[in-house]
Amino acid sequence: MTDDRRAGVPGRLRDVPGLLSTFGGEDPVAGAHPDVPDSGWYHELITRAGAVAAGWSAPAPGGAPGSGAVGSTAADAIAWHADYLDSYLYNPLWWFGPTTGGGLSRLGAALMARPALVTLHFDDLTSTAQIRTMWRRYLGGTVAALVWAAERDDVAGARNAIGTGLHAMQDFYSHSNWVDSADRRTKTWFEAGAGRPLVHELPWPDRQLPVPVRPGAGRPPRQPPPPRPPRPPRANRRPDPSVSRPPVQGLGWHLGPPQVVDTGMELGLRLPLVGSDPRPGWDLYTGMYEHGLQHGFKPHGKYAFDCTLFRALPAGLRDPAVAALSFIGMTDLAARWRQCTGDTAAPATPPALAGIPAPPGVLVLAPTGIALDNQWMAAISRPNRALDDPGIAATDLFATARGLATRTTTQWLEELARIAASTLEPINPGFWARVTTQPRSAVGTASTMAPNPESPADIAQYEDPARQPFQFLSAGQYPPDPAETADAWWLRVTLGTSSRPLSGTNADIVLRAGGVDFLLDHGRLRSPSGSWSENRLLEWDDFEAGSRTAYVVGPFAALPSEITLRNQAASAGAVLAAAWDGLVDTVAGIIEAVGDLLLTLVGGHADLVGDGRASWGWADLQRVAGQGFPDQGSILVDGGPEGRYRLSFDVWASPSGDDLYCQVHFRTLTCLKESDWDRGTTEDEPFVLALVTAPASGFLQSLILGPYSGVDTGEFRTTSSVPPVLTTVARGSGLIVAIQVFESDDESPSARQQLLAAFAGRVASDGANERSAFLDTLGTTLAPDWRIGDVEVFAFRRNAVVEAGTVLPRTAVEAWLEAGRERTFPFTQPPRHAIALGVS
Repeated sequence: MTDDRRAGVPGRLRDVPGLLSTFGGEDPVAGAHPDVPDSGWYHELITRAGAVAAGWSAPAPGGAPGSGAVGSTAADAIAWHADYLDSYLYNPLWWFGPTTGGGLSRLGAALMARPALVTLHFDDLTSTAQIRTMWRRYLGGTVAALVWAAERDDVAGARNAIGTGLHAMQDFYSHSNWVDSADRRTKTWFEAGAGRPLVHELPWPDRQLPVPVRPGAGRPPRQPPPPRPPRPPRANRRPDPSVSRPPVQGLGWHLGPPQVVDTGMELGLRLPLVGSDPRPGWDLYTGMYEHGLQHGFKPHGKYAFDCTLFRALPAGLRDPAVAALSFIGMTDLAARWRQCTGDTAAPATPPALAGIPAPPGVLVLAPTGIALDNQWMAAISRPNRALDDPGIAATDLFATARGLATRTTTQWLEELARIAASTLEPINPGFWARVTTQPRSAVGTASTMAPNPESPADIAQYEDPARQPFQFLSAGQYPPDPAETADAWWLRVTLGTSSRPLSGTNADIVLRAGGVDFLLDHGRLRSPSGSWSENRLLEWDDFEAGSRTAYVVGPFAALPSEITLRNQAASAGAVLAAAWDGLVDTVAGIIEAVGDLLLTLVGGHADLVGDGRASWGWADLQRVAGQGFPDQGSILVDGGPEGRYRLSFDVWASPSGDDLYCQVHFRTLTCLKESDWDRGTTEDEPFVLALVTAPASGFLQSLILGPYSGVDTGEFRTTSSVPPVLTTVARGSGLIVAIQVFESDDESPSARQQLLAAFAGRVASDGANERSAFLDTLGTTLAPDWRIGDVEVFAFRRNAVVEAGTVLPRTAVEAWLEAGRERTFPFTQPPRHAIALGVS
């Protein structure tokens, strides 16, 4: 088979793009393509098929809404979570889509969740040891999350943990070299590690089964074993059917759950022996996606939507979307849009790679990789794999990866059903039945581009910061240390801020547990290329009044017995003054540096005299407000041979709640010394670019004064006809007035407006990070106290035996944690659940 691509597989981008990576679809919009049977969004299809095989309630084809229609069932719910994990990571139209509740709030939630979600794809791993570590995290994390959800009767939370974990497990077969070897193509990860059970050769001794040791009683005395019966010849050696013996519990997938013996029990002599696990000896790795190729062996291979994606966005959302892409590292796609900006023609067809063209509207980013996310991508990826069968077709590789992913899904869901019967049922009777059968509520409208629509309860699992059960699976360094211990403990700490007014804080809140400090801050974004407004809008406010947010901290070698919360707010006064002075100095440097740039815009048709600035800090403005009359401000600009000018103005201030209402009224421009030479004339024609900014309030206004003709030394021009600049100055901050003085020559009015726009734009963008740092200091200094609403702690350990449970139930606090103070919360109970995994 020379061409592994089905004829007509590529689809056209239409109105809304789909996902950007990982078991996507054949059609980049609708997922399914009419020429590819059983195609669609593959994570959704794989999850639903695996769930149906495991006995989950499933859609009845053609059923009415609410009666088993696609989108309404339990199988659809985990399929949605497995699918939309990618939308929260990579899809700007999901972030901003107005019909599904998108906007800056969703974008902020997506960026907050991003560090956790990027770890759920089996990418960027370079050894079998790392891969085994991630399987342990995904399996144990899912079980811990189910205990957490069962304790809270949170059906949607359980489904989120299951679906996101399945996404990662399914990606393993598409993103790794597992299917490159023929001896692995018929086995799932679980089946390969099951081993072969070997029954102990001796008949079962006549003795008791393991007996628990009573606390403090010591071990029961050992009894000598009974005489061993005669050993039969090897050919006839069989267990004696007359001897009663317990069922042998295997440790592999087909053998059911293992026999777990508590460390306080006496062991019997006859235990199943399991053949060696071959997986550690295999050289396994996964493609590099988030990390550079220099860190691994093969790239995953990236593809992204071309300019068409951005043209589908409303014009007002394009720039925020591009800024967001830059923040989260999707610089290829952001750069592509910048190339497309202003180009109204249809984007050029991307070139074919490896002889395989991508679907129209999709850009494949070199280098190509190994991912088998759909059939057309498998055709591009196949030559990059180290296949032991060079004749195998790309379609067969894709089908193999899909089949293994589906079988793994069923196997894992059946294992979870076993765990539910033994562990979840005692915690919350009937909980697992609700997880696997309860219909979804308030499901949106299905369409060809969204065949499995959203449900508010499912959206909340990604966007409510107190939920996000996928954190149980993602916790830990990524990529992991190959020597990472499986015995580490983690704490999921949920903190509520009181809903009373002024309870929130911008202070740094530090959690200490097990002798380690953790800063609780989900979303500090700083980007030199982004404007300050983009930075602040996208940052997550951790301790806003009325909010609840979960944090996962660890690892701990031993389970801590308490947590301590400390408010690390700085003291006011000198700290705030120093931060304001730093911001003013930054603005001064920008004003000075921007002069030469401005001259290039007018091509020498205006002469720069010079620049200057003046500032009023909070104490200055309070003084002005108290004195009842304005400060008379002025800025001197000395341009040497280009002239010397002074701009005079009044600064007013009056109280406005906690803030100050201010105005700047320009009065006169005085020529102290005219230029030495101005194109053969004895008179100057100055004009002023003026800028007034209250940085903490996000206020910046620019205006042009002049040009004024026939100005000689000693003369002045009145500027009072210019309307005053009015603004509110936030408490603790201040006001800056900055100017650039030019000598007018032959420049046009439009050229002067261009100068003004460039001046204001550079001050806003180049001062972004200094302004953000000042706002952090301002918030820490002026709103340091935090009123804790409630606290809750859940502990878990992800191992072959998962240990999990609430150690501090949700406790109302409603008390202030003042700046510089701390408060300790002892745990009130141990984690009560230990669950042995039957797969590994």
